[in-house]
Amino acid sequence: MKNYCINCGKEIDRRSKRCKSCATKGKNNSNYKDGRTLKENYCMDCGSEVRGYNTKRCYSCARKEQYKDSRNHPMFGRNHTQKSKSKMSDTRKILYKNPKNHWNWQGGKSPLRQRLYSASNYSEWRTEVFKRDSYICQECGQHGGSLEAHHKKEFHIIFAEFLKEYDQFSPLEDKETLVRLAMKYKPFWNIDNGQTLCKDCHNLTKGIKS
Repeated sequence: MKNYCINCGKEIDRRSKRCKSCATKGKNNSNYKDGRTLKENYCMDCGSEVRGYNTKRCYSCARKEQYKDSRNHPMFGRNHTQKSKSKMSDTRKILYKNPKNHWNWQGGKSPLRQRLYSASNYSEWRTEVFKRDSYICQECGQHGGSLEAHHKKEFHIIFAEFLKEYDQFSPLEDKETLVRLAMKYKPFWNIDNGQTLCKDCHNLTKGIKS
């Protein structure tokens, strides 16, 4: 005779009532303590969600609090050796001479993307989005204040499509050419792809809790 888990119905060993997964969930767990381990906890300084029932601050805020007095910092009163300084200096020279040596090098995309953010077309696009929405957050209804223009189709996706379409050009060597082409690339400056949001609502689209 077959035996099934009383929670999920999965076939299990005849001597058990629950499968291994269900037996360790919630109240069935041997370490269960009135749901305390399931409680959501937030940093007392920045409000971001943190793990651990007794944790009061996130890692970043905890370090700031810990080293508020510079004397508590592990490097307080210590100096790098001459050998260490020389090694760091040589590393910087290598990186500045050729940024391709950096571990996070991505073919020069970042400088090109920053150029688009600082372009007059981008500023005009933001202003037109704000005017169309009467400077009102389209999620919470906040009027004025700290407003941001949100891309419904994310900017990095449009940027990737743009580079794919003009893959004959290098983001590093043909940067100026790509900037000129980007100014005429309509998906970048489509007003219908924009939405006015306050800072808090915009952060939620990025998965950041205020």
